[in-house]
Amino acid sequence: VCQNITVYLDGTGSATITAADIDGGSTDNCSSVSLSASQTAFSCTDLGANTVSLTASDGSSNANSCNATVTVIDTISPIITCIGDTVICDDVLPDYTGLAVASDNCGILSISQSPIATTLISVPTLITITATDSSSNTSFCTFTVTPNAASSSTDSIVACFTYTWIDGNTYTASNDSATWTIPNAMGCDSVITLNLTINTVDTSLTVADPMITANATGTLYQWLDCNNSFAIISGETAQSFTAVTNGSFAVEIIENGCTDTSACVAIISTGIDNTLFEGVQIFPNPNSGQFSIDFGGLNNPMLRIYTVEGKLIVEKRNIKDAVLTIEFDEAAGIYVLEIISDGFTRQYKLIKE
Repeated sequence: VCQNITVYLDGTGSATITAADIDGGSTDNCSSVSLSASQTAFSCTDLGANTVSLTASDGSSNANSCNATVTVIDTISPIITCIGDTVICDDVLPDYTGLAVASDNCGILSISQSPIATTLISVPTLITITATDSSSNTSFCTFTVTPNAASSSTDSIVACFTYTWIDGNTYTASNDSATWTIPNAMGCDSVITLNLTINTVDTSLTVADPMITANATGTLYQWLDCNNSFAIISGETAQSFTAVTNGSFAVEIIENGCTDTSACVAIISTGIDNTLFEGVQIFPNPNSGQFSIDFGGLNNPMLRIYTVEGKLIVEKRNIKDAVLTIEFDEAAGIYVLEIISDGFTRQYKLIKE
């Protein structure tokens, strides 16, 4: 007599039975019976219903058989391992199924992903990877994907004259459009935009021999003696410099945090009949709108006043006064006062406060 049974595969995909497992109560009229089964070992290839013959034999070698149905079932879920939390540089989900590690006692039928690959995400998203075996047993694992890990930043730099950036280029002018891309800490593109300010120094000069004026305003000045290895001329730190001897002179200018030196200027007018102008006095200098000139006995002197840019603003000829007082209504600043007598010329720095 047979009986049908159900067996379950183990973690190795195996199951075994004995003949007694499918015996439904076989007997003999004379003696006990011995039992044997046509199949006692089962594997994943036997999933489902299997017909197994049970044979009962007595001591007289009489035998009889019947068939039992052995149903083989797999209830063991797959084992699956996901990657850890990760980032993507854009917002399109990749296919992560190939990165999952899955195993099963009877083999994996399929691995699926949710949300599926190509899904657009804008926030950190939980990804579920599910493994399914041929008996529809499932297991899953999860991890989080953070999108848009690419980054950008601005490299703000202030430099004097030139600057060599990380792109290897040397810039001589301000630039706010150059970019450079490097991997960031997450392995995505980090786009760096240059915000470069190049400061320069205006070292141009206006010369009204013997006065030299730096055209840069509101900065720091130090006048130098070019003929003496650019030695500092003590006390000469104003925008204009009036030479008292012939020579070659320049100015060091500090502007916008940068330092540069002008070209040297040769002064040749001083020392030419200096005795002729020895008695000339200008007072007060600086002045607040009125000053006087003592011509020191010059013969019919001529007077001119220029801006440092060379524009003539005052001219007086055939001056008879030994001392001339002038109402000076020009804006505050530095001017060049020129006195001419007997074919000789001398220039002075005039300061209006």
